[in-house]
Amino acid sequence: MAFLEAIREGRPAIAPKYSHILYDPLPDEQGQFLEAPDLVILEGVNTLQPEFLPYYDRTLYLHADEVDLHHWYTDRVRKVRDAVRDQPDALLHYLALLPEDEFTARINRIWEEVNLKNLREHILPTKASADLVAVKGPDHELVSLDDQRQR
Repeated sequence: MAFLEAIREGRPAIAPKYSHILYDPLPDEQGQFLEAPDLVILEGVNTLQPEFLPYYDRTLYLHADEVDLHHWYTDRVRKVRDAVRDQPDALLHYLALLPEDEFTARINRIWEEVNLKNLREHILPTKASADLVAVKGPDHELVSLDDQRQR
């Protein structure tokens, strides 16, 4: 919120960065310093929650089918697993130690119990708050763009 307030007021700020290795924001000193940007693009699961909307001039919701989201999630977790294989202090290092069948079962369970639930209960409901809705296809291509402000 402090970052959003500073940017909205035209003050310099450090844009937080999130680490998929740590599954947490990185310390401020690793963020991006912004002094007077013409454009700031924010992304994340909470960005269209009502408390953040007053800080934005325009909003965009990226939509994709759940099957594609699941596929992209498993691909990303596999890349993270490979990246942390030699980092025993990494939060998700334990995934690198699992046999493939256990790894697949674990990430599918996490998808069902956490990510899909979060998508349906918290993310999808924010779609109606967006000015624009971009629909992505299986290969991340843009399938359509709907300007909801013209309704």
